[in-house]
Amino acid sequence: MGQRKRQSKPKEIHTFLGLKVKDFNVRISSSINHDLQDPRSGFYSMKDPAYQFVTDLNILGETTYPEEREGEEYSVWVSGKEISPGEFSLTLEDVQARDDYGAPKYRTYHGREIPVFEKSFSMGFIEKPTKRRPTGSINAWVTPQAASDYLTLLSSFSGPLYLDVHEFKVERRRRIISIDLQTNDPAEE
Repeated sequence: MGQRKRQSKPKEIHTFLGLKVKDFNVRISSSINHDLQDPRSGFYSMKDPAYQFVTDLNILGETTYPEEREGEEYSVWVSGKEISPGEFSLTLEDVQARDDYGAPKYRTYHGREIPVFEKSFSMGFIEKPTKRRPTGSINAWVTPQAASDYLTLLSSFSGPLYLDVHEFKVERRRRIISIDLQTNDPAEE
C-alpha cells in the first residue's frame, strides 16, 4: 500500500500595513430602502431594514510600512454599514466552527478544550497593486459610529494621519483583521 500524503494546511501570513493618508472624499446617504420601490428584483432579505443610512469614505493612502511594501498606493474604501443585517452583533459563539452535525468544534491545548473559530471571518479584503492596476484596494466594513469617528478625525485633525491595517493572507486571499485611523505613524511604533 502506498503512503497517504498528509494534507498541508494553507500557509497563513500576518502583515501590518502602515499607510499615510494623502486625500479622502466622503458620501453620506439616507434613504428608504430601494427594494420598497421595486420589490421585483428579489435581491433582498425580508430582514433588511426599511431605512438605509450609509457613510462611505474613500481614502487615498501610501504605505510607509513594512519596508518591502513601502510606496504602494491604495484606495481605501471604508463603509459604515453591515454587509448583511446583524453581522456586527455576532458573538464568539456565532463564529465558532461547527462539525458536520452542527456541534461546536473544540481542540485540546495544554490539556484543556478550547473553541475553534471560523478562519474566513474578517472586516473586509485587500487587493495588492499590480503592474496593470498600480493602485491597490482595501475595502472595509465598519459600524456607522466608527465611520463617523473616522470622518471626524479626517476633517478636523490638521496634522498627518495614518491607517494601520492588519492583513491576514491565506493562499492568495488577503483579509482585514483590523483597520485603525490614527495620528501616529505605525512604522514608528
